[in-house]
Amino acid sequence: MGLAGFLNINKPKGITSHDVVYKIRKKLGRPIKVGHTGTLDPFAEGVLVLAVGQATKLTSLLQHQDKAYIARVKLGIQTDTNDTTGDVVKELVVDNIKESDILAVLEKFKGRIIQEPPIYSAIHVNGKRLYEYARNNQTVKIPKREVSIKRLDLLKYQENDYLDILIECSSGTYIRSFGRDIGDALGICATLKELKRIMVGSFDIENSLDLDIDLCEQDIITVDHFFYSAVEIELDDTAALNVRHGKLDFLAQYIGSDFAVGEIIKLKYEGNLLALVEKFDSKFRFVITFFL
Repeated sequence: MGLAGFLNINKPKGITSHDVVYKIRKKLGRPIKVGHTGTLDPFAEGVLVLAVGQATKLTSLLQHQDKAYIARVKLGIQTDTNDTTGDVVKELVVDNIKESDILAVLEKFKGRIIQEPPIYSAIHVNGKRLYEYARNNQTVKIPKREVSIKRLDLLKYQENDYLDILIECSSGTYIRSFGRDIGDALGICATLKELKRIMVGSFDIENSLDLDIDLCEQDIITVDHFFYSAVEIELDDTAALNVRHGKLDFLAQYIGSDFAVGEIIKLKYEGNLLALVEKFDSKFRFVITFFL
């Protein structure tokens, strides 16, 4: 199996996710695919998970993992981008907002909520990204979406100025919209001032790598290691040959069918990872294959 795995990079402020991909590709010093598993806005910092080599085939699988952020929400300002990189469209004096008011509002956002993404986002509507409508001063109906807020803690409240919050949420949650909506719920206005992503699935900020380190292949988390908790099946010669030929019809009888739908299983041959498969209905299908 060629080089394949993941890098947990601590993206600094001021650069794009694509900038990080470019820098990592150069650091690896060899022609190889590198891709991110979900962008992080240039003004934000924190965990950016990159897929390397054949692991780029798993990007869509990792994009749907839960995420966690620490966000600073500035009160009394509203911008067109819902963060402080945009133009101010509304500003007012904030007074008499108590911590109890903040806590009551945050409580309303816990659980499953309906959220309207910001106009400056990459969501497609009628074949165009929302930010294209915004840049051309065109109006468009923004589709709302259901997201899940699994944890929401107030870390600090600087009275009538800003609040720091910890948010653990489902994929697809826009924290910029969240800051805006907090202001609306308080009867004022607010915008996102700072954002730090501290978790993407099992990748956390404590184990992330600084972008300026001297990167080596040992820093890459292998696909095998990442799916450490998945069931491992060692294949015999005939079974391995079937898998290499793209055949999985035999697998249910070979390993049994006592697996949950969507469960990932590692297929190995002579100790090497040959493929990842998942339970699909009563059968199995490939998630990714590796050629040894």
